[in-house]
Amino acid sequence: KGYREEMRLFLDSVLRSDRSVLDLLRSDTTFLNERGARQYGISNVSGDVHVTQAAPIEVQPPPEPAPSPVTTGFVGRERELAYYTDILHTTGRVIITGMPGVGKTALAAKVALNVAPAQKIFWHTFRAGEGVDLLLWELAGFAAWHGKADLWQLLQRSPQPPPHETLVVSLLHALRGQGYLLSLDDLQFV
Repeated sequence: KGYREEMRLFLDSVLRSDRSVLDLLRSDTTFLNERGARQYGISNVSGDVHVTQAAPIEVQPPPEPAPSPVTTGFVGRERELAYYTDILHTTGRVIITGMPGVGKTALAAKVALNVAPAQKIFWHTFRAGEGVDLLLWELAGFAAWHGKADLWQLLQRSPQPPPHETLVVSLLHALRGQGYLLSLDDLQFV
């Protein structure tokens, strides 16, 4: 019974305070009754309910986001550049494919700069054998650099981060509608 009441009080405090749903995962607050406090070895708790705040965990700032590649000597591809820029403006997404070495990365970098200012471009180049974890950490860091630090802090503080799907949805929600451009280069390595 005590555990149910503690959970109810915790959920109620998050909802009444209009806090982020992510606080359900990263909260530094707990509600304990005297019996529960004894079970967890927490002292100075008496009575039915007590709120305990853990010592804050210091969160390191994220590394500066990687810039998009610098392109030099980009000539003779104005039609392709206009075509892909138009598609990106119209649909909000574009996929550039082709054989290795034909300049897809340079073209994508130019398209990105046609659509968004450099500081709003997230660029990630995949490497062979790399999983999605690095991408999620870099996206969380990028969001933190732009004032949306919830997920970065959650990843820093949590011994067990939420499932990838939860992180992706949260990241897209944080970045959507803000004029950011996400560029994923060498996606074939995923």
